[in-house]
Amino acid sequence: MKKRNMILFLFLLVGLFILNYPFISQWINRRSESRAVESYEKQTGILDEEKKSAMKQEAEIYNRELLEKQTGVTDGFSGDIQRDNRYESLLNPSGDGIMGIVRIPKIQVQLPVYHGTSEKVLKEGAGHLYGSSLPTGGAGTHAVLSSHRGLPSKTLFTDLDQLTEGDLFFLDILGEEMAYRVDQILTVVPEETEALEIVPGKDYVTLITCTPYGINSHRLLVRGERISWEEKDKTPEKETAYGIWKWMKILFVVSAVIILAAGILLIAVPFMKKRRGGD
Repeated sequence: MKKRNMILFLFLLVGLFILNYPFISQWINRRSESRAVESYEKQTGILDEEKKSAMKQEAEIYNRELLEKQTGVTDGFSGDIQRDNRYESLLNPSGDGIMGIVRIPKIQVQLPVYHGTSEKVLKEGAGHLYGSSLPTGGAGTHAVLSSHRGLPSKTLFTDLDQLTEGDLFFLDILGEEMAYRVDQILTVVPEETEALEIVPGKDYVTLITCTPYGINSHRLLVRGERISWEEKDKTPEKETAYGIWKWMKILFVVSAVIILAAGILLIAVPFMKKRRGGD
């Protein structure tokens, strides 16, 4: 009887581990994202101000050239395209391809921003869409950041659809944090990229992911316009949207309770009864 209960408990343990694999892998990958963010913050923290200023100026020159050319961008999920060495070198303080950090408090997102939108990048964090402005801020810039949603092992932009107009998100570039307030949300087909164009005099950043969830036939565009820190401080904070991460945590807690109860009923109770009988 005791051996049968032990086998039953082990089967239950394995089953619940499989059920909670998405949560466990999400937790592990969030730690990996946090380490990448911490590494970037440490690297930019030791750069002297003169070096940071020079790197930003080079990126701003690149952005001015983009504004003059207005060549446009392609779909952020059509696969990475051939890029130039100059682009790769800009805003790349540690040489690992990370150009900054994007933070979206409402949906508890903090991701490194990489150069380009290759499949590898979109699984690791947010990718900067080549052909869009580098995320330095400033009039006449429109940076576009893409990431996946619905991956079993990572949250990434899964809950991007929970943002509404007026929500805030932030970019940390070379240690300078910039605030953006969502002013437009669109759903378009992949070929419609007009909303990603640079608008003279405007300072925009657009976050992109696939939609509808699990179908991915369209693109969700969440655009933010830069605001000052004074405006940011006056903007009331909206309730945090927990999304799928919340339900994964609830499932994990419930599963842990079930395991504990099963262990007590199948192993601990029979063991205690046997001890009492032996006494």
